[in-house]
Formats: sequence, C-alpha cells, structure tokens
Amino acid sequence: MIRTCLARIVSSALILCAAALAVSAQMTQTSKKEPKPDCIWPPLEHKDEIKKAIETALDNSATDQGFRDKLLDCTPEKCDTPKKEVRKLLDQMYPNLHIADFPKRVVIVFYQPETYLSEAELTKYQGKFSNPSDPLYPTNSCYSVFHLPQYTGKAAAPTANMGNHLLCCYPPW
Repeated sequence: MIRTCLARIVSSALILCAAALAVSAQMTQTSKKEPKPDCIWPPLEHKDEIKKAIETALDNSATDQGFRDKLLDCTPEKCDTPKKEVRKLLDQMYPNLHIADFPKRVVIVFYQPETYLSEAELTKYQGKFSNPSDPLYPTNSCYSVFHLPQYTGKAAAPTANMGNHLLCCYPPW
C-alpha cells in the first residue's frame, strides 16, 4: 500500500514537471518570434498609384539631374528627401485621391549602382536581387531600396519597372 501510494505521488510529480517544461518551452518559442514592423505600407487601396509614382521617379531620375540629386539625398541621420519627392509626385499625379502620408518609419532609399543593366536585362534578373524565398532575405515593408536607372540627360519614353529596380525589403507588387 505504501509502495502504491509512493508510486502515485512520484508519477503525479513527474507529470507536473513535464507539464511545466512544456509550458516553459512554448513560452520561449513565442517570445523568440520576430516583431512585426509597425508600418503598413503601401496601403492596399493605393498600391498601383504608389507604384506608378515610384516608376515616374525612376524615369525622371534618368533625365533630370536636380531631381536625381534629391532622390540620392539620404544619409543614415536623415533620409526624408526621397520620401518627400515621391510624395510630391503622388500629389501631382493623383491630386484628388488624398493618399495618406507615409508612416514615419517608412524609409525610401535610391542609389546609383556601379554597373547598369538595361530594363530587358533587369527583367531577366527580377526576383534574383530581392528573393523573398531566400532565408537570408530581409523582409520589412518599412524599407524600400531602389537602384536608379542610368542618367542619360535626354527625354525618353517611360520604361522603368518598379519590380526591376527594387532591391529590398519585400517582394515586388
């Protein structure tokens, strides 16, 4: 009888320990999840308009050096100018839409690559620069990094495709 009672007490204690370990493991897994960024960008209802404004910015940067310089005006301390220039384009292109301001955490960066590819070559590589299926690919919709097309200084037909110029940090839309 003492053996039976002792066996029940030990088995109950072991079950409680196992339950405590399971709860502890679950809490540890939950706390290790990466936090979601607190910016929702672009707004779903205005994705097409924002995409068109970015493509217009890319096209204009190939022909207007002053505009290009504004897009490239970005330092680690302050990077508001590119976002303001895209905002101006949105307001000019869609004055009656009242597209909400970009969240403060949204950062738009444009840069000049050392080597330029044509739009046809970029289309061939689309997704290889920014491949969300790569486990090392950083996904964060707060950051948009675009490389500028080559500066020509001449008026040209619009050709830039946002997906071809997007390098980080979400899949092209």
